[in-house]
Amino acid sequence: MHTTEQLKEKFNQYLLQNSFTGKPENLYEPVNYIMNLGGKRIRPILVMMACEMYGESPEKALDAALSLEIFHNFTLVHDDIMDEAETRRGEMTIHKKYNQNIAILAGDTMLIQAYKLLGNYDDPELQVALFKIFSELATQLCEGQQMDMNFETTDDVTIDEYLNMIVLKTGVLIAGALKMGALIGGANAEESQKIYNFGKNIGIAFQLQDDLLDTFGTFEKVGKKIGGDIVQNKKTYLYLKAIELSDSKGQEEIKKIYSNKTSLTENEKINKVIKLFKSLVVEEYARQLRDAYLDLSYAHLDSISIPDERKVELRNLGQQLVNRDY
Repeated sequence: MHTTEQLKEKFNQYLLQNSFTGKPENLYEPVNYIMNLGGKRIRPILVMMACEMYGESPEKALDAALSLEIFHNFTLVHDDIMDEAETRRGEMTIHKKYNQNIAILAGDTMLIQAYKLLGNYDDPELQVALFKIFSELATQLCEGQQMDMNFETTDDVTIDEYLNMIVLKTGVLIAGALKMGALIGGANAEESQKIYNFGKNIGIAFQLQDDLLDTFGTFEKVGKKIGGDIVQNKKTYLYLKAIELSDSKGQEEIKKIYSNKTSLTENEKINKVIKLFKSLVVEEYARQLRDAYLDLSYAHLDSISIPDERKVELRNLGQQLVNRDY
């Protein structure tokens, strides 16, 4: 089995060999720009790792790996437009570096390229299965994104609703990456579903960590302004747990801050909310829930019928993703 770093290097080399070209150049230049900003390459690594777990060479999964990484970055381009974000991975977002119209078209081009890559698999049954997984996760991700946006203007969001949203927005892409890789590697339907369930729960834990980093991380490591979720009034687990733990007066104060009915500046709003979160110890509740989903993911991994030594890298990667500080 290859290590995570070895798989990442294989993928990055493949990405370099498959840069985007065409006319007009200002359509494809932004695509290469965002694809080469770096990133953790989690999804392509998972595709390749799952493929190798079932006995095939990870190179066989490179087209699917590139497809999902392109799709992931496509979602970031459009997310950044909707969030009016100025930086991504410490650099200018596409719509800031170029303009919004170019960013939208570049994103659309990326989605089309992602689909085209899946057509490179000759086995018709595998090709149909890959297209089905990809289409389902793409649809679910859009549903999750819309739910996330709806939550910004809704006061009665529950923690269960939030967790369902992050399954759709984050979990299904990680789960789908593993399922696609497993199928390319020769796994049957039952095995591929088990590794899907592992990925879904890792995805929830991953997003909870992302929420923690957005509020309690640092710009230097995260690569974007801290407190973005607070500024955008996102109903994250931290917010929802704070509401649950507060008395009626505290709930009223938090909701008022998130309704933008105060004279607070952006930075004052961020600092005030973080202070409230700390007073209620919601950071620790979030960490405990994150770790519970990590444990659940490992239970699904343990049920997979392959030798334990083939699971070591995936288990380690899961741990790294959930306990990362960037």
